[in-house]
Order: sequence, then C-alpha cells, then structure tokens
Amino acid sequence: MELKPIAAPKRNSAVPVAALQITGADATRYLQGQITQDLTRVAEGEGTLSALPTVEGKLLTIVYLSHASPDSWIAFIPTPHLEAAIDRLKRFRLRVKVDFAVAWETSDSKHSIAISPWWPLGPGLVASDELVDLESFTCSRLERGSFYLPTDGNSHLLVHAIPGLVPAAVSFTKGCYVGQELINRTDSRKAPPPELLQIADIDIDIDIDTPASAIGPEPLLLHGEDAGVVTAIAVGPGFAVAALRIKRRFAAENHFEFTVGAKLAVASVRR
Repeated sequence: MELKPIAAPKRNSAVPVAALQITGADATRYLQGQITQDLTRVAEGEGTLSALPTVEGKLLTIVYLSHASPDSWIAFIPTPHLEAAIDRLKRFRLRVKVDFAVAWETSDSKHSIAISPWWPLGPGLVASDELVDLESFTCSRLERGSFYLPTDGNSHLLVHAIPGLVPAAVSFTKGCYVGQELINRTDSRKAPPPELLQIADIDIDIDIDTPASAIGPEPLLLHGEDAGVVTAIAVGPGFAVAALRIKRRFAAENHFEFTVGAKLAVASVRR
C-alpha cells in the first residue's frame, strides 16, 4: 500500500450513495420480505438502517430506508452496489404492484450523501452537493472509525461480520424474508463469522504533515501467518487508522502486522 497525501482534506467528505425510489401499493409488503429490518415499525417520515441479503443469506449491501409516503420508500445504497441491489430486489417481483426508479446517483451528478460519524451504522444521512473525493472520504471515515462496505467488504461477507450491524439493522421478530435462514442460524451459534471487519489503530514510524490515505487490499499477518487483509488506511496529525478484514481463527487476536510502502506497521484492533 502506498499512502496518497490529501491536498485539501474535507472533514465531512461526501460518500458515493445512490437513491432508489420504491413505489406502489405493495411496496411496503414487498420490501418487508426482502430486507432484514421490520418496516412495519417505521412511521411515515422516518427511516431505518437495514441489510439487504443475497438469496443465500450473505450480505449484499447495507441500505438506509426512508419512508417517504404510505406507498413510497427511498433506499439509499452505496453507488457501487446499486446495480446488484436493484437486480436482487426485482428478482421476486411477481404479481405485485411495486416499481423501482433511480432518483439520483453520484456517478453522473453532483449530488451525494454526507456521512454521519457512525455511517453506515447510523441514520444521519444528509443531502450534499460535494463531489466525492475517495481519498479524502477514506481518510475522513476511518478517522471516525467507520466502514465503507464497497471498499472493506467482499461477496462472501455475512451480516454478522460488521460489529454493531445486527442490533441496528436486523429484526428477529418479523416474518420471513429472503436469506433469513443463514442469518438466524449464524446468530444462534454465537460464533465468529468466517471473516470479521474491524477498525484498528496503527503504530508506524512515519512523519506526515498532511492527512493521507491508501486503499488495499494489503496482506495482514500474525507471526508470519495470513490473517486477512488491510482494506484501507488513513494517517494524519494525531491519528493513524486502518480497516481490517480478519479471518475467523484470528478473530480474538488484537495485534497484527502489515507493510505501508517499505515501512512495517502494527495494527491494534479497537474493542
């Protein structure tokens, strides 16, 4: 990994997020069977965080659902996951009155959504006219200890891989939904998932006057063994942080090593 200095860092950088409008007389009922959250508890004008699982029950993406009107929802989705999310949501649309339309997306307009300090684990999504600067955003979100699934995740990740996501975004009292079996089974076992995302503080001998960031993957090691990957790092005056994707058998470990350029870095997992 090679650090890239950020010339003009923005503490509240924008995150690439698209808005998908979901409308129709059956919109709420249909969505209820596709996502992990219980939409019957979300009043009009309010919103909720939810996971959108694959058919197999793995984590496709994280969405924030805003209840716009009785028959309308807006789903805020990380832009790199938008196409896959639409395909997944449309897969079981048979004899129901529900339609999907992209309201706007950051890839072809100046609109985006500014992150809250705990995104994606919090609902504080605010419309922003900032252009997305990936390096600046990476630095900003890691300084605040936040994950960004398109960078930190992969296609094999489970909902339980992200600390705090299950209590914030999964209902175990609602009715059936697609992918529910694997999610419920993983929760009942109370064991670490195959891979786990973690935020870690970095100890590295480097002099830096301006914030810088880098996006992996970079091998993560423990006593020379392959323990996972470093997905992104950010350093600056007073902070040095990394996002890690750790293999299950190393889930209880607290300290790892990786390289940044020619420098050895030690990552200490935040607990």
